[in-house]
Amino acid sequence: MFAGIHCDVTVGNTNAVIHSTVLSYLTNIDSRFSPLVRLVKLWARAQGINDSSRGTFSSYALTLMVVFLLQRQQPPILPPLHQLFQQQPTKAETAFLHAGQQPRKTGLQACQQVAHQELKNMGAANKSSLAELLLSFFVMYAAACEEWLCASNVGFRWAIPVLVQAGYRVIAPDLKGFGQSDKPQDASLYIMPNLLKDVVGILDQLDVQKVHCVVGHDWGAAVAWQLAGRFPKRFERLVALSVGHNASMFSMGGNRQREKSWYMLFFKFRGVSEKALQRNNWALMRQLWFTDEPQVAETYIADLSKPGALTAVVPIMHYKAWAYSVQNYYPKHFQTDVLGYVEDGKWQYHQIHDAGHWIPRDAPNELNDLLINFLKSTAFSKL
Repeated sequence: MFAGIHCDVTVGNTNAVIHSTVLSYLTNIDSRFSPLVRLVKLWARAQGINDSSRGTFSSYALTLMVVFLLQRQQPPILPPLHQLFQQQPTKAETAFLHAGQQPRKTGLQACQQVAHQELKNMGAANKSSLAELLLSFFVMYAAACEEWLCASNVGFRWAIPVLVQAGYRVIAPDLKGFGQSDKPQDASLYIMPNLLKDVVGILDQLDVQKVHCVVGHDWGAAVAWQLAGRFPKRFERLVALSVGHNASMFSMGGNRQREKSWYMLFFKFRGVSEKALQRNNWALMRQLWFTDEPQVAETYIADLSKPGALTAVVPIMHYKAWAYSVQNYYPKHFQTDVLGYVEDGKWQYHQIHDAGHWIPRDAPNELNDLLINFLKSTAFSKL
């Protein structure tokens, strides 16, 4: 007799049997899938979060989380499921389930053939070990709640494991109003000096006196520019993605840049912008940001549909705060001695082609290479 064995028994549940069959096909595609699922389940069980009857994760949900993780690896280890289901099984083809027949005798055989012949070993180019994949699982899902823009650490979820693997410590906070951080409705709390205090406060709490590099995208880049400018002794280098320095944005871009930045004025009108974004099932938001990945849009929209989340999370609060505190952005005194040396050629400019505004998502591999090379090519003693 066997003891300590856990299993799910399904009788007469067509969808469940099909799901189990497909998971068996995925197991055949890459040998790391099954042991990684077991490791995640053991961890979840030890944490008391593997019991759907108590409102925590079911084993199937944890398995799908692993599937998604392996699909998002670079290079991918598992394929999108639509590649497996090139032809959906019909009701007639799934009738075998009620007759006790085996899947290999039915229309699901096509899926099995795809898994065995076309997709087998598709992840061979990815050399990640089980330990590395397990770490990636924790990094990815620790940041996966209520993602929005890239002032949330989720925007850099493709870069964090690479930087850690390269030997760097990564601190990836959600700015106020984003991710799992608080979302107060008072716009004055989002003015730049307060956001800078938030970041510096995190570093003080972690006893980090000097940061080798601060990296920011979009609104995060606006904050990063100010951190590097106001606290040069604490931030040795800066990487700003998609957004230039606040002072140069309009002074150099002129009216053309103002025309392209119409949305900043739009977001300042409380109530109007929120209603416009939600109109016609969030049509404007889908058009502006998510036309290439509709499945991501559904996740974001579900988060933004929560009471009070839209006003706090989207740039509405931040652009209002920008107007409120623009005069307080810049230091009133030089941060460096007037006779201090001038560095020439330390800055770098890179244009990433075939990528939109969302560089960390659109070109993660190229961005990771640039970050690593930049960190390795500059000494940590000074800029």
